[in-house]
Amino acid sequence: LNMSEVLRKEDLSGDGGAVKEVLQEGDPERGFPPVGAEALLHYTGRLTDGTVFDSSVERGVPFKTKVGIGMVIKSWDLCMASMNIGEKCRLTCAPSYAYGEAGSPPVIPPSSTLIFDMELIGFTKPIDTIPDKIEAANQKRNEGNELFKQAAFKAAFDKYEEAMNFFQHTYPKGEEEAKVNATKLPILLNQAACQLKLKNCREARICCEKALDIDENNVKAIFRRGQAWQGLGEYEKAKIDFVSAIKLDPQSKDLRAAYENLKRQEKAYLEKQQKMYSGMF
Repeated sequence: LNMSEVLRKEDLSGDGGAVKEVLQEGDPERGFPPVGAEALLHYTGRLTDGTVFDSSVERGVPFKTKVGIGMVIKSWDLCMASMNIGEKCRLTCAPSYAYGEAGSPPVIPPSSTLIFDMELIGFTKPIDTIPDKIEAANQKRNEGNELFKQAAFKAAFDKYEEAMNFFQHTYPKGEEEAKVNATKLPILLNQAACQLKLKNCREARICCEKALDIDENNVKAIFRRGQAWQGLGEYEKAKIDFVSAIKLDPQSKDLRAAYENLKRQEKAYLEKQQKMYSGMF
């Protein structure tokens, strides 16, 4: 970092224990990183005699940590929460806001005041509210859709699974529950489509069942479950689902064509069985 003129100085701890000198203002547009955000920084740490004890800059790899939850020394948590993206600063930390009386041997001697040159490169907010989870899940679904278009069905399924994982341990009520279900439904249907393409018919059926738990009259879910039964050789169950889907969407030519195809497949299967048995006696 270019340690030129100090633009402003902030006593972050209120007692002189963690003092920040701003050397380059950041972009206030995105605000400060909230508690739990994942921050990406470059830093160089020095002792007061100028000895560098650690530097992400020298490694050429930015440092990732979470803000405000005690993953780093106290002065860092205070400093990160006060920085905008692109800000460069110098942070001076008294021992009580760094490694205390013990230090961190052999690198940091006991009762050391430390000086850090820091730059906040970026941060991602924690995904903890329902709207955040919905937005993140939709983003993953879009990534999955792109992979599906490229016929990368396994990779697409994994993206959809990442999308679904945002809703683990989430128990929304009322309007929020409806919004979460409206987000999950197309993801589950897409997962079923992936599993059918991968010939994983049992797994496809399970995805359809989960979709039908949300919307029992969903035509795609009923039809795809029928396709899964068909793939498993359960022709009677497949017929029931295909007929149900056609009743819900009588105009669909695709459904009728699939139903006719199912009947042909079942007929061929039965004829084969018959030949096999007649050859036995």
